[in-house]
Amino acid sequence: MSQKYLIVSDLHLCDIEDNPDGWKAYKSSKYRIDSDFKELLDQYKNTPTTLIFNGDVIDFDVISDIPNQKDVTFDIYSGEKKRGLQPTEEKSLWKLNVVLNDQKPFFELLSDFLSYKDNKIVYVIGNHDREFHFHSLQITLIEFLKNIANEKKHQFYPENLSFEPWFFYKEGEIYVEHGNQFDYYTSFRYILDPIIISKDKKEIALSMGNLSNRYLLTSMGYFNPHSTDYILNAFSYFWHWLKFYAFSKRGLVFNWIFGSLKVLGKMVEYRKKLRKKPKNYDEKIEEYAKQKAVSKDKILKIAQLHQLPIIYNRFRMWKEFWIDRLFLASLLIGGTIALALVPIPLWIKLMVPLSSFPLFFFIYERITQGETIFSIEEKIPNYAKKISEIIDTKVIIFGHTHKTRLFPLSNKTIFCDSGTWAPVYRHDTKEKLEDGLKNYISIEIKDDKALIELGSCQKREEGLINL
Repeated sequence: MSQKYLIVSDLHLCDIEDNPDGWKAYKSSKYRIDSDFKELLDQYKNTPTTLIFNGDVIDFDVISDIPNQKDVTFDIYSGEKKRGLQPTEEKSLWKLNVVLNDQKPFFELLSDFLSYKDNKIVYVIGNHDREFHFHSLQITLIEFLKNIANEKKHQFYPENLSFEPWFFYKEGEIYVEHGNQFDYYTSFRYILDPIIISKDKKEIALSMGNLSNRYLLTSMGYFNPHSTDYILNAFSYFWHWLKFYAFSKRGLVFNWIFGSLKVLGKMVEYRKKLRKKPKNYDEKIEEYAKQKAVSKDKILKIAQLHQLPIIYNRFRMWKEFWIDRLFLASLLIGGTIALALVPIPLWIKLMVPLSSFPLFFFIYERITQGETIFSIEEKIPNYAKKISEIIDTKVIIFGHTHKTRLFPLSNKTIFCDSGTWAPVYRHDTKEKLEDGLKNYISIEIKDDKALIELGSCQKREEGLINL
């Protein structure tokens, strides 16, 4: 009997906003994915299928809707009114309910999918939906789907929806992990227990990438947080400000400054509070190994491949927020003033700052460049290769990068990147959004062979590959 898997990732569902001036266009109802996702699921109605959501299905980081204080029992702080609620359990639960209602047609499809007894859904948690670590959010999603089933009067099998905090694995067949743990901008120090205590509340210790989305990009709404097109040079940033902000009521500069300070402050807080390993964490690793039917030794080998969060590298952390450049600029300005006060020829006073200082900056940038947010795209196939040497699997699948790739790691294992469904900027402009490619991976395991298809609801990315 064959086993079918359908894998999608990086849907980035959030609250709906339709702003006439294009603000936060990536949240527009124009980019709903319901019809295309229904068309995809309809192809698997008659065959028992395991649908695997490989992380970042719901994007809690960009949900900026705020309740009325009188309607909730938790306190809403002033900063949350502008940038969204903190990742505590009760606030994350409120955010989840916003998305469930705004995106109800999508979740109706999932409820319908689970009306067939032999269908299953596995939700592998990513970095943007790490709030599903809280069990109450898992229960809420299941209950929401169950209520839809009751409304439509069809069967529903809640036991067929499960959550994976780390990876999904079936020996000899498939290994699925979101991939953010290999990226030090988005990794969590303790993947099975990503919790700190802040203001007497349990809170998800978010990665730098998550914090940047929450405190920076949510207040810079003409950028698309689901792509890397917001990484610009100084001139391009100025042009962006001139075009979108200079003659509008929306702000950019102060939002960027205060947002950056907030991100940096949270990173310092997390660094202090994550020094100690959570209590009983080793026991959680052992329990997880038993659940996966994998030896603890293999689990630890995979964990050793994960990158420490950037908060453990002070220099890189300061560099990301240009603190090192500000320090160097201060030194160079001081040097220029000192030269002006020294009794030397004028041409030396002019030529040294104009020639040596820019060269010094250039050399410094070259020497300290290190990793960027793009590095993970190149490195992640190497991590997949190492995992294939630890466990027995025909296919290894990652998401996170929003790229689509499919190629062999060896004569026994295929590597796939599962792409994205989030809207992207058009290639000919960085200002107009269009639908994402809405990628999927279909796998059929039959007679000890894997038939793999990497496709798109817009176009075919690859043909079929026999392994």
